[in-house]
Amino acid sequence: MFRSLLLFTTALLVAPNMLQAQERGFEPEDYYRLVTPSEVQVSPGGDFVAFTVTTINVEENKRHREVWMQRLVNGQPDGEPFRFTDPTRESSRPRWSPDGGMLSFSSRRGDEENAVWFVRVTAPGGEAFHIDGVDAAPVWSPDGRWIAFTKSPEETDDTEESKREGWIAPDAVTNTLNAERFDGRVVTSMRYKRDGTLVFRPHYSINEKSQLFIVSADGGEPRQVTEAPFNVGQPTWSPDGSMLLFTGNEREDLELNQENWGQIYTVSVNGGEVRALTENPGSESGPSFSPNGTRLAFTSTPERGAETDIIVVDVARDGTFRAQPSNRRKRATPADGSPLNRNCGDHNR
Repeated sequence: MFRSLLLFTTALLVAPNMLQAQERGFEPEDYYRLVTPSEVQVSPGGDFVAFTVTTINVEENKRHREVWMQRLVNGQPDGEPFRFTDPTRESSRPRWSPDGGMLSFSSRRGDEENAVWFVRVTAPGGEAFHIDGVDAAPVWSPDGRWIAFTKSPEETDDTEESKREGWIAPDAVTNTLNAERFDGRVVTSMRYKRDGTLVFRPHYSINEKSQLFIVSADGGEPRQVTEAPFNVGQPTWSPDGSMLLFTGNEREDLELNQENWGQIYTVSVNGGEVRALTENPGSESGPSFSPNGTRLAFTSTPERGAETDIIVVDVARDGTFRAQPSNRRKRATPADGSPLNRNCGDHNR
């Protein structure tokens, strides 16, 4: 469904001359006329589809993104798609609330630090607003009462010494004897510069990792749920709202690691122990529960450059795998005779 909607929006928005029978090959200047839809989000009631439209601003030499909307009737487009966000602002990442009455999107506006906005779509002329405590892409719980998101914990230490933290690598052989006289740096990491900048970056070990937070959908003080030693991403609620799944890479700071690595984890909404649901070479991502919470689907890429498979597995209420995962893209039996193309970890953890 999502693929057909993406193709549909592409056909609607692509430049008219590109839809006509081609009488010449694609030329470099055609790139600047491309209109690209992405981040397709169907409303829970199926009456709207929101998506991000990306165009090229030739004068400013940059991409421009807006959130658009298309009304649907019985799964078919009703009328023309229309621009939903301010065309003078950059906007993207549309997300629906579970009841379909609210749409969130990301947009940097003026001096406003919080780029996450919400709009009620049940009535015309609604003004965009913030929800107190939500300053990262929201993921609503199934009952709409809670919002999960990932971000780095707030840094409160603003001293001059803290600003120089990481300038001398923690594994450095040499050191600065007197920082007041010589405010130098000792670099041991390959990540000491960022493309297009001249400033040295501090050692990556001092960077705060993004963690999982939960806050009331009405707003409030966010509660940190995880304290993982790696960046947490892709939060996914269980259908009963009792736990959250997320993805992460425990080896992300190993600069010489060439393996494709990333696993799926679970944690209670009350915090506590983080458990790995998958544990194997390769990368697992995009966890998605069935509506009744008895099955879990996710994508799996065994190694860099390999094809990505769709894996489905029966799960218990706490997310534990109850059976051997099934590869839905490949049904052939491997050479070793096992029922799957690859092992998806210790399923009884």
